[in-house]
Order: sequence, then structure tokens, then C-alpha cells
Amino acid sequence: MQRAPALVSASTNALPWTPLRRLAPLVEHPHIIKCLTSGDPVFVPDTGKEAFTPSERLAIGQRQLKSILYVPLLLEGSPIGTVIVSSQDDIRELTPHQVDLC
Repeated sequence: MQRAPALVSASTNALPWTPLRRLAPLVEHPHIIKCLTSGDPVFVPDTGKEAFTPSERLAIGQRQLKSILYVPLLLEGSPIGTVIVSSQDDIRELTPHQVDLC
């Protein structure tokens, strides 16, 4: 899985809507790998206190992300992708129960 390329696609809240896309080695995105391999959401409450790879840090910096929630997309129990929900304005705190609801 780590050698497979991942299509990284994102949108921002800026108008007009402009998607950012690139094909990136999945190994450069360990938070996505953790989400996909565990099948569980991965929550990063404060991006300023988390260790990220250079590729992750670039994406976070371009979008000025403060908190990130990686949510696995599962089909019949197998991972097929990840949805990433983030905040740009404030650091968010989620309880374990709120993360589990995802």
C-alpha cells in the first residue's frame, strides 16, 4: 500500500472554488496510511504540534490548516479512500466519542 500512488485532491473555502490535485506517493502521507490501515479516524487537533512529512507540511501550509480529521472510506470493510476534514480558523478539540462517530 505504501508504494501505491495516491491522488491527493483538496478544495479550499476561498471563492471561486479551485481544487488542488496532484499524484503523490502514499508513503509521503503517513496519516492517510494510518487511517487506511487501521480503518479508524485519525484526529490531529493542532497541526503546529504534530510531526508531519515535508509533503504533508506543504499541503497544510498552503491551506493554513489548524486541525485535521482523516476519515476512512470503507467498502465492505476494506479501505477505498480517505476524506479529510479540517479547520482553517481555529484549533478544534473533538472528544473520542465525536471522533468515533465518524
